[in-house]
Amino acid sequence: MKRRILFILNPHSGLGRHRRVESAVERYLDKEYFDFEIEYTQKAGHATELARGAVERKVDVVAVAGGDGSINEVVKGIYGSNTILAVIPTGSGNGLARYLKIPLRASKAISLINDFSVSRIDLGFINDELFVSIAGLGFDAEIADRYAKATIRGFMTYFSMIAGAFQSYKPRKYTLKFDGKKKLKERAFIISFSNSNQYGYNTSFAPDASITDGLLDVSIIRKPPLLMTPLLAHLLYFRRIDETEYVDVYRAASVEVKKKKSVMLNIDGEPVRMEKKNLTVRAEKEALRIIVPK
Repeated sequence: MKRRILFILNPHSGLGRHRRVESAVERYLDKEYFDFEIEYTQKAGHATELARGAVERKVDVVAVAGGDGSINEVVKGIYGSNTILAVIPTGSGNGLARYLKIPLRASKAISLINDFSVSRIDLGFINDELFVSIAGLGFDAEIADRYAKATIRGFMTYFSMIAGAFQSYKPRKYTLKFDGKKKLKERAFIISFSNSNQYGYNTSFAPDASITDGLLDVSIIRKPPLLMTPLLAHLLYFRRIDETEYVDVYRAASVEVKKKKSVMLNIDGEPVRMEKKNLTVRAEKEALRIIVPK
């Protein structure tokens, strides 16, 4: 029997990339093995609705064309089901795709679907918010909020926002407890929870993070002096920033975080306001089926 696959396309993720995805689906998807349909997102959260509808119709695969935020929306819709995720990267950072070695060209990503090599990966949760690759709070969440409102996206936009906000942002106090045991008090610039080792744009705070070990790599980043930022940006890109005195990485299945007031969170690159003062961050092992390279 043919497998049923739904392609969910975000028409706002990348300039005209959804058109190229349409053409690539028509040209490269193996029609002997798949019956397909294509639907488009119309608003924030719409991909979750479309994915849930696909689960109800017992669609075998939901393929999302977009960035990490679009992937997050689709996973919310298929979490807890047997529906399989496929990814066609058309976003800007494409952190999850880079980590899993999913090709960034639509034609090759669709050829990967034809191979149908399915694996299981972990998911993360921060209170009730699901994340697939990265979650965080602090400076990066503030930048995620600004970036979400930008009319032009891309690495240079992201970089200019960081440069513009760096000096004025003040680190905040947090109390963390790892797996209910080790307790730590820190004044942190960023706290990052890594399910994968990709922060987007091929950068990483936790180069050794694994998406299949049932654990999160928790990076606590202290604010460096301004003069050190060029060197640290270089080390971030070359995945060695965890070796500096400004970053400590802890590994745990769950983390409790206490803070004094509501904060913005970075959830797979998208900003989410969290009013609760206490956060529980956890990993759920093998919670999602996904098509990956053999």
